[in-house]
Amino acid sequence: MCSYLKRKPILKISKGEITKEVKYTTSMGRRILLVILLMLFTLLPAQGFEHIDVYIQDAMQKNRIPGFALSVILDGEIAYSNGYGISNPSQDQVTADTPFLIASLSKSFTAVAIMQLVERQLIDLDEPVVTYLPYFKLDGEDEGKDITVRQLLNHTSGIDNNSEYSVASLRGDDTTIEQFVRNLGKIKPTAPPGESHQYNNANYSILGAIIEQVSKFSYGEYVQKNILDPLNMNHTFTDEQSANINGMAVGYRTVFGFPVAADLPYRTDFLPGYSIVSSANDLAIYCAMLLNRGEYGTSRILSKESVDLMWTPSAEVASEVFYGFGWYVTSGSVYHGGETTNYQTKIKFLPEDDMAVIMLYNTSPSTLTTLFNFSYRDRIESAIINILYGLSPDFIPPGAGILDLNRYPAIITFSLYLLLAIAIAYRIIRLMIQVTKYDRYLRFLRRVSLCHVCIRTIIIHVLIPSAILICIPLATKQPWNAIIFYLPDIGLLMASVCIILLVTGIFKCHAIRKYHREIKVATWP
Repeated sequence: MCSYLKRKPILKISKGEITKEVKYTTSMGRRILLVILLMLFTLLPAQGFEHIDVYIQDAMQKNRIPGFALSVILDGEIAYSNGYGISNPSQDQVTADTPFLIASLSKSFTAVAIMQLVERQLIDLDEPVVTYLPYFKLDGEDEGKDITVRQLLNHTSGIDNNSEYSVASLRGDDTTIEQFVRNLGKIKPTAPPGESHQYNNANYSILGAIIEQVSKFSYGEYVQKNILDPLNMNHTFTDEQSANINGMAVGYRTVFGFPVAADLPYRTDFLPGYSIVSSANDLAIYCAMLLNRGEYGTSRILSKESVDLMWTPSAEVASEVFYGFGWYVTSGSVYHGGETTNYQTKIKFLPEDDMAVIMLYNTSPSTLTTLFNFSYRDRIESAIINILYGLSPDFIPPGAGILDLNRYPAIITFSLYLLLAIAIAYRIIRLMIQVTKYDRYLRFLRRVSLCHVCIRTIIIHVLIPSAILICIPLATKQPWNAIIFYLPDIGLLMASVCIILLVTGIFKCHAIRKYHREIKVATWP
């Protein structure tokens, strides 16, 4: 958003346990501008949102997005909802009621459920987890016994990023939330509780187990009875069967820039932080409730104090970015995204303006994001907000880096990606052809050059691929099967290139050894 529209934060930080109070200063001119814009949208709704519709349809075509759903809240009220594109290979149209897997937006529902139980004095945020789950532990003697409910909510438990995948089946095996939490006993924490923010789905699965233990309901039953039913969220589901019966959008993987329908396993063990299914219309109701500090229509879900606590900066994530309870918090916004290998979502609040934007996609640009930081989700979000403020959709702040490919048309990024893939494929095919003629190649070498050939072969065919195969899992903290599962194109490409280099290296080493023997025989006195 344009810099003159941003609020200036005033942060109060107390030593010891991190607490921060955020206040905002808002210019009168900016408020007048917003009121005028809201009046225009109220008086001319079709014309006002027509610009958003045109932009979204153009962005979906450029970025090959199969289906998309949008809701906008203005002045604390649901102002607009719409669906775009297709929800499945049968070409069914997306509507604002089409359910999507909302991925990590599920964490907010878990945080709401925890705060409800706090209000009923059934949970204390600063009590250790073992108070509610006596069986809970991590790897090592007494590990995990000091982790509190609050630390789970803001991801400061000490459980490392992505470590949950080391004890969770990628394919899904109907593991219950409790079974998954018990399996966490194999994970060793990487930091003392409360010391650092490490985002992890396991934190919210543990919270889900606490909800089940304290409420005596399953997680899905509790959320249905205490959140979904009071808000009449009739297109939100906590199990795959109900979601599919009600037309859940099929997820599409992005494979080398092209969407491919992928029916991947539904994760019951990650339900509290990953697997809720909802629609744009339902999430609009949910977000309006949060903007209205816990109340929507005749239903009050939470107290104002509980919502404020959820949106209070607690754990520092990056400069001027903090994590509350299920939400990221900055000086002027509250937001959270969600992403799986075939869905992505984003909700962004501008609380001082009573505004929120909800976006649901049935695909994910995982490879493009990995290679080029090409996150069209954030770009589309910024464009929608810019249009609401009367700015150009693709407004780029002054000083944006020339190497940030988000600032260029999608065709440029796709072209670069395609050229890279072609170049890699060409080199691999050429390498495989050359290895069959390697014996002939060696015979043209001088004897003194054989040492250099050996060194080059070891570096290119042994050291480099081995380093990639070992270091990538260490850097991402995920095994290769997880990398290939979530990034099938780039994951398979990297693994295949490394394996081909190793195999061709074996053939080359055999040829070198054979040639070396021939030289020794030929020069034997």
